[in-house]
Parts: sequence; structure tokens; C-alpha cells
Amino acid sequence: AEDRLSVSALSVQSGDGELRALGSYALADGATVVSLQLDALDLAAWLPDQPTRLDGSATITGALGGEWQLGLDRLEGQWRGLPLSLNGDLSWAGQGLPRGRLDATVDDNRLSLRPTTTGHEATLTLASLAALLPGADSSGQIVLRQDGERLAWTIDIAQLTLPAEGGTTELRGLSGQGRVDFADEINVDGKLSLAALQGGDVSY
Repeated sequence: AEDRLSVSALSVQSGDGELRALGSYALADGATVVSLQLDALDLAAWLPDQPTRLDGSATITGALGGEWQLGLDRLEGQWRGLPLSLNGDLSWAGQGLPRGRLDATVDDNRLSLRPTTTGHEATLTLASLAALLPGADSSGQIVLRQDGERLAWTIDIAQLTLPAEGGTTELRGLSGQGRVDFADEINVDGKLSLAALQGGDVSY
């Protein structure tokens, strides 16, 4: 149609890999459809400091001012030499957590998103933080739960070590919970507790 821009075949070579794409864009309402196929795609040309190599496929659909959908079909590869995996189907209307299902892993760290009977729940498991932040270490979980216009959070970190100037800062027994309400006005409520803190020669 005359009011639609289309790309029937686009190929991008990078290293020994390839990205193939097709899509369309409607000028009237901004409706967009994009399909991507990645075959051992090396992202060094775009991310020279974050070496990444990916296989798999992805689809993006949506419209301006409306809901967007992202489909990830076994998008796997390596990021900075670490195993990376993305798989799921998500939709987002611009507020709160995305809806749908997602499994994302980098080394032993995992992010999962699942629907519940009243909303959605996202769980971030930190098992090898050093893979994401050199010099760091971690063991624990962060959970977000959305129920309508309420977003609740829970933190349960047994141990967290972060690099700091001249050494490291170590936290033990970090836990807490709270919520954010997005009804008529934003209300935040929560609490945190910490069993021990050590940084350099200082400990609590």
C-alpha cells in the first residue's frame, strides 16, 4: 500500500555471521512489524567493548502510542565470553512490568518473568555477579510482583561484594520488602535490613 513502508529483504554481514531482516511501517498509525534472523552474528562492529555473538530470531510488532510485542525464539550465544540465552514473548503498554514470559541468563545469573493469577512476577537471581561486574560477588534474589496498579518488591541477598576505590565493600544479610502504588498518585512504602557491612578497615 502507498501509506506503508516495507523492507522485503535486508542482509547485514558482520564477521562470519549475518543478520537478515524484513519489516513494514504504516505512516498513518505507526504500526510496525519487524522480523530478525541472526546467524552467528558478531556484534563487534556495534559493541566493540562488549563482544557479543548471537544466533536465533526475534520479532517486534506494535504501534505508536499502543502496545508493543517482542518475541525471542532461542536467542543464544556469548557475551564477553559468557553463555547468554534469551527466550520468551513479551508485551508492554508503557507502564509497569512487561506482560508475558521471559527467560534470560548470563552465565549463572537468571532473570525470569511469569504471569500470575492477578498480574506478573519477575525474579532476578544473582549467582555470579562477577560475570557482569568484575570484582563483584553475590548470592541472592530480587523479586518484583505486579498486581494491577501495585508493584511489590522483595530483596533477599545473603552476600553482596562490590568493587570500591582501594578495595571492596561487602554486605551480608541484606533483606527487605515494600511496594509502589500507581493509583491516583504514586505512593512508596518499604523497609530494608542489613546484618553486616564491611569496607576496607571499617565494619558494622
